[in-house]
Amino acid sequence: MGGNFFSTRTYNCLTEVMEHIVYNELENLKKQLKTQQNHIEELKEGMSLMMRRMDGLGRATEATGPRRRKVDNSDTDERLHERLVELIDEKQLYLDQNVSLRHVAEMLNVTQTRLKLFFAHSEDYGNLYRLMSHHRIMQACRLIKAHPNFSIAAISTECGFVSRKTFYRWFEKEMGCTPLEYQRGKNRQKGEE
Repeated sequence: MGGNFFSTRTYNCLTEVMEHIVYNELENLKKQLKTQQNHIEELKEGMSLMMRRMDGLGRATEATGPRRRKVDNSDTDERLHERLVELIDEKQLYLDQNVSLRHVAEMLNVTQTRLKLFFAHSEDYGNLYRLMSHHRIMQACRLIKAHPNFSIAAISTECGFVSRKTFYRWFEKEMGCTPLEYQRGKNRQKGEE
């Protein structure tokens, strides 16, 4: 036996196994490539459809002008405030972390500009966030009274606050005491609203 490490039979067997492995790997790669090509074609079709829709929307807007809902900006600030508070309390919007000026304006059937002007003229609330925080604090006061055994953390979460630090800051600003002091009876008359 000269310098051959493998016998011819072993060599042929190993070659056959290697060819089989390489063939299987190539087939798997072909399948993956085909799947990716199909995915790319689907994406191209989707993009094409989206571009046609956008083009159609652009033409429709050019022809008819932008589609706008009919809004009523005729309310006085006082009436708008009443409607806003009624909406916030009825729908409990203060519990929604994603409430936006646009969404509230749509629900009130006024423009965002009208709502921004309302807040700009408001002595109590400079923006929607402050108004929502006020209603959250009033809800916290109601919960503290109704459920004196609830933890302050549970109450802050239940009222729509994500951060306990923010809850404490707004509570002290609105009520003049900490939530724990309020729970123990200090300054309760202010939360009687």
